[in-house]
Amino acid sequence: MEQAILPLVLYGAGKNAVKELELVKGQGKMPVGFCDADTKKHGSTCFGLPVMSVEQAREQFGEFFVHVTPGTPGSAIRRAIYDSLLEQGITKERIYNLQERKYKACRLLEKNLLIDQRRMSCCCHSNAAMNAPPEISLKENNWDLDASLSQWFQLRESLIASIRAGHPCACSGCSAIESEASWWPEKGALELISFALPYPCQLSCNYCDVKELSHNLDSTERQFMRNFNWKRFIVLLEKHGLAHPAFTSILFAGGEFTIVSNRKELLDAVAQYNTHIMTNMLTFDRHIAEALARPGCSLAVSIDAGTPKTYRKIKGADMFNEAWGNIKKYMSCGVKVGIKYIFMSENSNKTDIKGFMQKLLQVRECLADFVISVDMRDPGPRSEDEIGMIAMMRGIAEENGISAILSECFTPIEARRVLEYHNGLQKAEKGCAV
Repeated sequence: MEQAILPLVLYGAGKNAVKELELVKGQGKMPVGFCDADTKKHGSTCFGLPVMSVEQAREQFGEFFVHVTPGTPGSAIRRAIYDSLLEQGITKERIYNLQERKYKACRLLEKNLLIDQRRMSCCCHSNAAMNAPPEISLKENNWDLDASLSQWFQLRESLIASIRAGHPCACSGCSAIESEASWWPEKGALELISFALPYPCQLSCNYCDVKELSHNLDSTERQFMRNFNWKRFIVLLEKHGLAHPAFTSILFAGGEFTIVSNRKELLDAVAQYNTHIMTNMLTFDRHIAEALARPGCSLAVSIDAGTPKTYRKIKGADMFNEAWGNIKKYMSCGVKVGIKYIFMSENSNKTDIKGFMQKLLQVRECLADFVISVDMRDPGPRSEDEIGMIAMMRGIAEENGISAILSECFTPIEARRVLEYHNGLQKAEKGCAV
């Protein structure tokens, strides 16, 4: 009864406002206004509704419910807003879309689903400090997606409960578990659903096992990939509350998506979702360019070299310039492109680093992100020279206004060593300048 009487105020008059406004209207609720931390917005209107501070809303409406618009369930920005609202005297019961609790957990477990031709899991065990991910075998379930998804959901809930309670489980001691308690959704859509099916690829990257996997598929795995009903699986995820276009992104990884025969069908199946595709950039596809030339979508490519010679050595093909040319073609169509550099013995040198960075700077305007990673085959520890080369690349990027992201393939210790080395380089440069 109380919820029907009290007015509803949306918190956050930013880019997510229209989406969340339509969401609550679709639930039969009509908000009376917006609250926002930005004092410059106070006194203005957002989609016809007044914008004010929390205190001004309290003066005008007395008690009210709040629906938070920025971010997604479990995201850092939304968790920060929850904390801020609680500090301002808004109780948990008054935050309409809270549906979250504060506890210790793993973001991959809470927010990811990975599916390939053999399993469903929450992560791909990306560095030596992470545990091998618990998984559900598709083959043991006779390729029944409904049964496999139900089992995966039960396994996930069990692991989340064990981590929260501090009980031993398959994830105990994994570096991906956050050290401090954070806000997590009790129920809610996943942030990322990754399809990592090993389609064929034109390259033979010396760090990648996709080509070997695609050659060694058994008959049941090949049949599963041929008959995979994408639309039905998305509907199944939505039915379980695990996928929602407002919160969930779709990633096509594994083999080379640009040469998959039914790629148009796959893209149409996820047309409502933010979609990301990992590609080798050897093929420009007009349909892919049109499908991803919208906000929230992107392509991602790992170049891993600064010269044609090194590219050929690592990837087995003389296509360095073609790859960069297709990056520019996609960008000219309005597609954002994320670019990665995976460090290994063949490319950990100044010539490749400088050659790569020269190319990267030419496309910075349409760059989705820039990721620095390491070869997952090499568990480390990294030598001081390797750490120095990584820090050098990161420094060049930041000097030119490009944020360099260290991937999850770095262990926490390695990432800290890179940052400390980079800080040492900066101090040394300042000392020389003095």
